[in-house]
Amino acid sequence: MVSLAGEIDLANADAHADLLRALLDLTEASTVIVDCDDLTLLGSDAMSMMRRVHRHGAARGVDVVWVRLAARHRHTLQLTGLDRELHLDARRPVLRR
Repeated sequence: MVSLAGEIDLANADAHADLLRALLDLTEASTVIVDCDDLTLLGSDAMSMMRRVHRHGAARGVDVVWVRLAARHRHTLQLTGLDRELHLDARRPVLRR
C-alpha cells in the first residue's frame, strides 16, 4: 500500500506518476492499493496521473486500486468517466496506520 497526501497538481503530478510507476515496476504483488484519504486536491493533472498509473499497472499485470477517496473526488471522477476506467474501492475503509 502507498498513500497520497496533499495536493497533486501541475507542479508535482509527473513526479507522483513516476514514483508510482517505479513502484509498480518493482513489485511482485498482483495488487497495489493507493490510499487517497489525505489527498486534498484532485485536479485534472491528478486525474491524468491516476490514469497513467492505472494503465502502467495493467500493462504489467498489477491491479491498482484507489481507496478512501473523498466524496468530492469520487464525484469528479464520475463526471469525467474515469470512475469506469480506474479501480475504485466502493467503500471508504478505515485502515490502520
